[in-house]
Amino acid sequence: MTALLLSGVTCLVTLGGGLLALRLQAYRGLVLAFCAGALVAGALMDVIPDALELLESVQTPWHHHHLLFSCSLGFLLFYLFEHG
Repeated sequence: MTALLLSGVTCLVTLGGGLLALRLQAYRGLVLAFCAGALVAGALMDVIPDALELLESVQTPWHHHHLLFSCSLGFLLFYLFEHG
């Protein structure tokens, strides 16, 4: 039941962002950039804690700051490729 409720809320928020982007034609780029950033942030907030937990459970020379640095570097490279 909780998963269904969260899926419904996610659907409504995404729909609201899309409708807002259509309504505010002058600010469409800004609104779409915000929506994309919120989507990426939501995905990372879900994946990073699991990756940190997995990293702590195995014997590896990698530490948590390596994981967070690689996520930041990946985001920066994606941004540079997109706008470069």
